[in-house]
Amino acid sequence: MLKETLSEIRDETSLAEIVWADLVAVKNELVELERERRESTDAVRYRCWELYCTYNGRTVGCQSFWRCGFDHVRRRLENTGRDFTAIRRYDEIATGVGCEFPEWEERSADELFAWLFEPYVPWPKRESFYWEAIERIQGQGSSLEGDGLEVAF
Repeated sequence: MLKETLSEIRDETSLAEIVWADLVAVKNELVELERERRESTDAVRYRCWELYCTYNGRTVGCQSFWRCGFDHVRRRLENTGRDFTAIRRYDEIATGVGCEFPEWEERSADELFAWLFEPYVPWPKRESFYWEAIERIQGQGSSLEGDGLEVAF
């Protein structure tokens, strides 16, 4: 069960006799693991959106929408019965990404835009990291088991 507030997490920590500093340390490790897990895919998505904005006459302010921008583009295209090939310079976006990110070098524009058109998965709530840390400290296993995080308590 996900604890909804920091107050409830503090209560749970007290009941489980977990030292708050230990909990925060494990939570911070979990946040860092999540950051590392997302680093590459976020960089690719950001660069694609940056290229899209540049090639399609968007303003610099548009670039902050890299997480959700392609979802809006996809919906606009679908509403008019078109696909990603209607995006100006889509092939140059795919080629540019392939040059900058080796994992996309051999992949097609079809694959890239299919991935970009999938909704961006937002970060978990802060409270979920705390709850995961409580589970790890208590030794109850977790959804991130086997990710290399060691709990030395």
